[in-house]
Amino acid sequence: MVKTLLLLTLFTFSNLSFSQNSGFEEHFYDGKSWKYNVVFLRGWKVLIDINVKPDVSARMQSQLAYNLSLVDTKVPRKHLGYLRSIPIYISNETTYPLRQNEYGSLVFHHSRKWLSEYSLNPNMAISVHIINPKEVLDRHQTLGRAEYVILHELSHSFHFYKIGVEFKPILKAYKNAKINSLYSHCLLYTSPSPRD
Repeated sequence: MVKTLLLLTLFTFSNLSFSQNSGFEEHFYDGKSWKYNVVFLRGWKVLIDINVKPDVSARMQSQLAYNLSLVDTKVPRKHLGYLRSIPIYISNETTYPLRQNEYGSLVFHHSRKWLSEYSLNPNMAISVHIINPKEVLDRHQTLGRAEYVILHELSHSFHFYKIGVEFKPILKAYKNAKINSLYSHCLLYTSPSPRD
């Protein structure tokens, strides 16, 4: 834990050039509005709800910059441009349908209709959403325990919009993973131990 915090701190100070403030955006839909501070982290546009506490926002930006640096090392350059076109939203949400014992989450949104039905910003369609960032950082420690979860969420966009949901190699790999119980080694969002 101490080693991870030290590496994260060193990473943050050595990569300040990869983060820049870009300002403010307000989104409107059906008489509602959502307000965001906008930053760019390693080429990704990150929209942080103005109601996220400054200390949580700063910690999330630091952690997210680190996780996005890992994406840079794993994704071929020819695909990074597309993934960087997917914005990342960070907000506290009281209407998001979290699972039992889940207090924060990372998800990929692709449906304006679904977002609207849950009183969420429909402009978040085709984006990654970090819901309840303090819980993601502290209670679940999602980005620290599963360092590539941001790549996982970004991959949904690539799957849906670049190669298609019926892409045979992915369907074959998924079927193989199920048959061979490969998901039994994945971490749950509620516990640091693998699934039973």
